[in-house]
Amino acid sequence: MIIAIDGPAASGKSSTAKELAKRLNFLYLDSGAMYRAATYSILKDKIDLDDRKAIINHIRQLEIDQKMENNQTRTYLNGTDISEQIRGRDVTLHINTIASIQEIREILVAQQQFIGREGNIVVDGRDIGTVVFPDAELKIFMVADLDERAKRRFMEFQEKGTGISLQQVKSELKARDLQDEMREFGRLKKADDAIILDTSKLKPKEQVNFIIRQLKQKSEIK
Repeated sequence: MIIAIDGPAASGKSSTAKELAKRLNFLYLDSGAMYRAATYSILKDKIDLDDRKAIINHIRQLEIDQKMENNQTRTYLNGTDISEQIRGRDVTLHINTIASIQEIREILVAQQQFIGREGNIVVDGRDIGTVVFPDAELKIFMVADLDERAKRRFMEFQEKGTGISLQQVKSELKARDLQDEMREFGRLKKADDAIILDTSKLKPKEQVNFIIRQLKQKSEIK
C-alpha cells in the first residue's frame, strides 16, 4: 500500500507523514529531502546554477539514499549523513532552481518509485499523488493558512539560530508557493482523487488521526 501526502511548504507534511508511518509500521520516504540533498550538493561543490548541463551531469553522479534509524529517516549523500545540512536556509532558497529541471525530476522520481516498489510506504512531497505514485491507494493534500505556515517555519529557523524575521519567512513562503504552482514539471497540484486536509488549526496527532480514519473508511486497515 502507498499513501501519498502532498502540499505546500510548512503545511505539516513531513511531521505527519513520519508519525503516520510509525503508527502503521510503514516505511517513510521524504521526497523533498532528496531534492534538498541534490541542491545541497550543487551548492557545496559550487556548480554554476545557470549551467543546466553541469547541474544534470553532477546529479547523475550522486548516490542519494534514505535509511530508517531510531524511528527517523536519515538522508545520505554518497554514503554521508547530511540530514541536518540539507535543512539550511541556503538550500531552501535554491531548491526550486534544481527541482524545476525536468531531467533532475526524472532522475529522482525514478529513485522514489524504485524505493516504493514493495509498498507499505508513506511518501510526502508536491507531486507524489500526481506524478510519482498516481495509483497510490490513498492521497492526501495538506493545506494551511500562509500566516500559520510562516509561524511554523519561523520557529524552525529560530531553533537553528537563523536570523530572519517572520515577515521575511512569510514572503519567502509566498514566493515558493508561486514557484511550486507554476513549475512546468512536477508542479504542486492536488490530485483529482486526493482528500484535502486543512492543518491550520490541527495538532500533529489530530492530522495523523484524520488520515487513519480515511484509511479505515477505505477498509485498508482494521
